[in-house]
Amino acid sequence: MRKIFAILGGIILGLHGAWGAILINDTETERALAKLVAPLAHVANIPTDRLNIHIIRDDDFNAFVTGGEDVYVYTGLLKQIKTPNALQAVVAHEMGHTLGGHMAQMSQRMDAEMKRTMLIQALGIGLMVAGGNPSLGAGVLAGAGGVATSSMMAFSRDEERIADNMGIDLMVKSGLNPNGFVTVFEQMRDLTGELESKINPNRINHPLTNERLNNVKSQIKQSDVKNTHTAQPDEYEMVRAKLIGYLDNSKSVLAKYPYADKSSPALYARAIANMRSGNLDGAKMGVQTLISRMPDNP
Repeated sequence: MRKIFAILGGIILGLHGAWGAILINDTETERALAKLVAPLAHVANIPTDRLNIHIIRDDDFNAFVTGGEDVYVYTGLLKQIKTPNALQAVVAHEMGHTLGGHMAQMSQRMDAEMKRTMLIQALGIGLMVAGGNPSLGAGVLAGAGGVATSSMMAFSRDEERIADNMGIDLMVKSGLNPNGFVTVFEQMRDLTGELESKINPNRINHPLTNERLNNVKSQIKQSDVKNTHTAQPDEYEMVRAKLIGYLDNSKSVLAKYPYADKSSPALYARAIANMRSGNLDGAKMGVQTLISRMPDNP
């Protein structure tokens, strides 16, 4: 049971894979992400100088917050998320967990479920002893873990719904466009829709994506959304291109940024990919074009 709760805790809090993971330090990327997250941090009463952006090298579509001041973003999310506004929605959701005190609540709930499981197991052992027949209490013992797991899953699903709602509220109060949530869940539905159709919704720790999508659309309609700001993609697209250029293989880079694409992000990604593959002339040509377009960009 300890193993079950440890696994559940890791999945629910989004921390699995973070410990022992590779962190990427890159000033350009961290600066761009800090700008996007700053309005959310301000509304959440997190001083800008205490906000830390951490980039985890991992292809998972994931991000999480610890204590509100440390934001962890996976490169898989950065490479796949469609807009900077959608990225803000992901971080707003994670901040919703923090503001809702979900980590502390989860710890308390896990402790309560552990005690309940131990009582159920004690009942099973009692039946075995009282009846003199080991099979008499075996069913009770076998079901103890299932009861705890189902309860924790339901609790987690409720917290995810609350975090979505709190995240939308954060976006609105920050003056950011809450439709970033719609973009995220539409993209998640495209990625997992067929798989989710075969899943028992009571056996997972998140609500199904379609449910979340419908919920956020309803919540946004009820919100007092006025004069929202949609983040411009220019700087965000440059850091995405940089990560793709460094982390993906050349074939993948060219599939995402073919030579017909003359945009600055495409030039950036291809220049990095060319450098990595030893095509220094191609890399130099791309960088020189970027310098001519943006002479003040270090």
